[in-house]
Amino acid sequence: MTEAGPTRGWRRSRRGKAAAAALVTLAVYAAVEVGLRLFLGPPPPPVRVFSEHRPVETYLVQVGDQVQARYDGEAGIPDFDATPRGRRVAVLGGSSARGGTRGLALDGEFPALLGAALGVEVLNLANPSRDSHDVRRLAGELLESWPPDVLVVYTGHNDFSNTFFHERYAGYAGGARAWATALAERSQIYVQLRRLRAGWTGKLGAAPRLGRSQLQVAAPLTGDQLWTTLRYLDANLRRVAWLCRRQGVPLVLCTPASRLVTQPVNPSCDVQPCAMERFEGALAVQDSDPAAAVRLLREARDLDTVPLRAPTFATDLIREIARGEAGVTLVDAEADLPRHPGLDVAGEHLFEDPVHFSAAGHRAMAELLAPAVRSALAGDP
Repeated sequence: MTEAGPTRGWRRSRRGKAAAAALVTLAVYAAVEVGLRLFLGPPPPPVRVFSEHRPVETYLVQVGDQVQARYDGEAGIPDFDATPRGRRVAVLGGSSARGGTRGLALDGEFPALLGAALGVEVLNLANPSRDSHDVRRLAGELLESWPPDVLVVYTGHNDFSNTFFHERYAGYAGGARAWATALAERSQIYVQLRRLRAGWTGKLGAAPRLGRSQLQVAAPLTGDQLWTTLRYLDANLRRVAWLCRRQGVPLVLCTPASRLVTQPVNPSCDVQPCAMERFEGALAVQDSDPAAAVRLLREARDLDTVPLRAPTFATDLIREIARGEAGVTLVDAEADLPRHPGLDVAGEHLFEDPVHFSAAGHRAMAELLAPAVRSALAGDP
């Protein structure tokens, strides 16, 4: 039995209307998304993250003619003039740039040494435990109200160590859900709607940390945690690059350097492949095959289940961002700091522990940064 002509025509008409409605909805969504991106830039990561220090509404606040930092912990940050008296450079990052070297005064850290070498004011706004989430928020506030002439960012280590110590993304970044969330977070509409629904403005909350006695028994980061950490590092740094372009401020982006000639923080081989085996293998061949030794040292760093040092894939990502984003200059500290005798890795003498610079390391970093920052101040491409 066949349908009557009017019935078939009604069904075709209904399907056509549904298809037209879907196309209109898609077009409106696309138009709104494009408009939001033009106005707000690429979508920032909306995930709630945790910092070692107390939560703050804003990182910086102006009081009279001075700007005060509200996020500083043990390494206090001096107030600075809201209106600079000359050229000004700002440095953002964690304890590698500020407060991480025992007994070293503020004027011995590489931001101060950089300012002395260039004869300009350099604000050291870095602070221990800060990662790319903090850098993104701080850069947004600084660039909006007190933009420097050049912004220098040294970050990467803390994204992975904070994920480990604060147990970030455990459960959140599980399998298919992590992929689905990653796809959704590419949309500014999704980010803005999620913020409205949750009533969250991106504030950091306090979270417990793992103690030293727990390091050996703490679960290593899962592949999903590593992937999610890397994805947010990527999104945060690209956001900072966009904010700098919007304000016309050159960005100098540094790869995070670490001491490779040191055994893994966790020397046990409970997890395979074993970082300690790679390290011992490097020591065995460092004289006969230096290239193989370097490869094994990098593998030992990347396999360390206590990830104090940024892994190779994070360093490669930062290089890719710096080379691909307009207005960004790469300073490759990992590759260009003075080398260790006989090995193509950053010199052991430049560090006092796996990630924090020695006094010599701070001097070397200032010397490495100076040409790039000088060119950026001069407006050279």
